[in-house]
Amino acid sequence: MNKQILVLATVLILMLTACNRDFTYVEANQRNGYKFDDEKMVVETQFILELQSASMLMQELSTEVNDKAYSVEAKEYTKAALKQYKLLSVKIDILAVKEGIRLTETMKPEHLEIYYQVRKQEKKNLDRVYLEEVTHLQSGLLKKMKDLSTSAKDDNVRSFIAENSGMVEEYLDRSIKAQNELI
Repeated sequence: MNKQILVLATVLILMLTACNRDFTYVEANQRNGYKFDDEKMVVETQFILELQSASMLMQELSTEVNDKAYSVEAKEYTKAALKQYKLLSVKIDILAVKEGIRLTETMKPEHLEIYYQVRKQEKKNLDRVYLEEVTHLQSGLLKKMKDLSTSAKDDNVRSFIAENSGMVEEYLDRSIKAQNELI
């Protein structure tokens, strides 16, 4: 029964957020920024948009690399990361609805560049480049999460970071371990 309610709530939230996603990452950032007089809220909103973009990047890259990876380490990592970042995306959608933040279906331009850079790699370099990029991405996310964990003004944002920074840290550690096993 509780699982059905959770599924229905998730579907409803996804339907509501889908109506607000017909613009680019940059447009979403601008539109959300106008809603807040407080600069800290703008920073928190920008972080949520960046986290959403990073989550999309992780999902797209993990799907792409899983199909083409040659190493067991990369394949195992992509499968696990894909599952966790899909879950993170749902949590981001829920947070966005709570906070009235408009999300988008597009990645930020820097994330699109990373996606195309990894995607164009030859098979022999794909696993290494993928793991390097996701390690760098997650390292940056974790730093921002730690910074905002104490400075975030909004209780929902602080709670979200507290609940999800452990997952980002775990997958950062796993990407480093998988990278080291490639060598």
